Amino acid sequence: MANSVGCQVTAAFAARHPRLVSRLVMVGPALEPGTPGRRQVGRLLADAPREPLSLIPLAATDYLLTGLLRCAASFRTALRDAAESFEGNLTQVHVPTLVVRGAGDTIASAAWVRRVARTVQDGRTAEIPGAAHAAHYSAPDAMAALIEKFRLGGPS
Repeated sequence: MANSVGCQVTAAFAARHPRLVSRLVMVGPALEPGTPGRRQVGRLLADAPREPLSLIPLAATDYLLTGLLRCAASFRTALRDAAESFEGNLTQVHVPTLVVRGAGDTIASAAWVRRVARTVQDGRTAEIPGAAHAAHYSAPDAMAALIEKFRLGGPS
């Protein structure tokens, strides 16, 4: 299971090591290929007020501990990866994959989530009402229920 840019990491891992992955859950895959970096940052800023207030200090602490320069460099690398290899990795994902977004997610659009699910071999989508980008944080019970149903092989 991964959230946001972590979805790129799990897709790359599943593409390179298919025998080690039996299912994937991607929550709010970020950095849609072809979307300019400035627009991606705008989506992030638009999402922040939609998240629970308790998430803001956690995220801020992570960014501060990482450092502004390293965050910027990581963002540039993730944007380059999204443009160059994310969709290519997705085509190599051959396991059941659940792609989830919060209904209020400004970062992972419904269209992008559907595209991700269509690109993997066995993808399906789900949306969590009342949640934004960090749906796993703001709606953990709903997320757990989706994952459990998916794990047991039922429809999402």
